[in-house]
Amino acid sequence: MLVSVIIPMYNAEKYLDNLYASLQYQEYDNLEIIFVDNNSQDHSYEKACFFAKNDPRVRVLKEPTQGVSYARKKGFHASNGEYLYFIDSDECVAPNGISYLVETAIKTNADIVEGNYNTYLNDHQLATIVRRSVEKSPYSKWEVHGLESISAPLWQHLYRKSCIKDNFFVPLNQFEDHLFNWHAFLNANKVVGISESVYFYQMKDSGLSSNHYAVEPYTFMHYAVKLYQECIKMGWMEQYENSLNRLILKQLLFLKLKLASLYHGAEKSPYSYSRLKEMKQEVDDIIRLLNLNEAVNCKQKVVR
Repeated sequence: MLVSVIIPMYNAEKYLDNLYASLQYQEYDNLEIIFVDNNSQDHSYEKACFFAKNDPRVRVLKEPTQGVSYARKKGFHASNGEYLYFIDSDECVAPNGISYLVETAIKTNADIVEGNYNTYLNDHQLATIVRRSVEKSPYSKWEVHGLESISAPLWQHLYRKSCIKDNFFVPLNQFEDHLFNWHAFLNANKVVGISESVYFYQMKDSGLSSNHYAVEPYTFMHYAVKLYQECIKMGWMEQYENSLNRLILKQLLFLKLKLASLYHGAEKSPYSYSRLKEMKQEVDDIIRLLNLNEAVNCKQKVVR
C-alpha cells in the first residue's frame, strides 16, 4: 500500500537532512515523498532536489509563497498514495512511526489512524503526549463527544486519500489544522487510535508568538461558521449541534480575548482601531447567535 508523505517547506534548509533521514530509515518504505517548496529563499529546494536524484520515491514541487495549506493541497493533488501523511519540514518522524500507522490502517480498515508523539525543546525531550489511553485497537466509531477532543496536528494522523476533499485545505497559516481535522473526522467512517508515538514535535524558542496568533483567528471564525453551515446542509445538526457549538464557541472566545488584547493595545495589531471594533462586534453577535449560556461556560473553562 503506497503512502504519500507530503511536506510543505519554506526556508527549511537546516532541518531537511534530519527530516529526510527519519523517512529514509523507516521500516515501511512503500512511500511517495513529496516536498512542496513555497518559494524558499534559502537552499531548501536544491536540497530536496538532491534527495530526489538519489531516491526515486522523492518528488519536488515548487510553488509561489501562498502558505502551508496551499502547499499541502498541491501535494494532495500530486499524490498517488492510498493514504496520506502530512508532516512539517522542520521536524522528524519517529522510528517506525509510519509502520505503526500503516499496520493499523490495514488491520482495521480505518479512514484515519491517530498516533501519539514526543515533544522536544532544543533537542531535549519534554514529554510524550498521549492523546488516548488505548491499546492498538480501533474505536468502533468516532463518537459525537469525540469531536471536542480531536487532536489538531496533521502529522499525528494517517488519512485515507479518498476521504479528503479540496475544501478541507483552508488558506490560513494558524488554526488550519483544526479546520482540516474537523472536516476529516466528520467525513470518516472509522477512526482508530494507537498508543505508539509516531512523531517528534520540536518546540522552537521563538514559537508562534501571540502576535502571530492574533493575525488569523478572525478569518478562522468565518471558516468555522462555514463548517457549521455545511453540517446543516448535510443534515448532521441533530447529531452534532451541541458538539459543534462548543467547538466553535471555544475558538470564538479565544478570538474575543485576542481582539480585546489588540483593542486595548496589549499587543501589536495588524488592524486599525475601527476595524478591531467591528470585528469584536461580529464575534459578540455570533456568540449570542450560537448559545450565550454555553459561551459563558466555555469562557469559565478557558479562564480556569
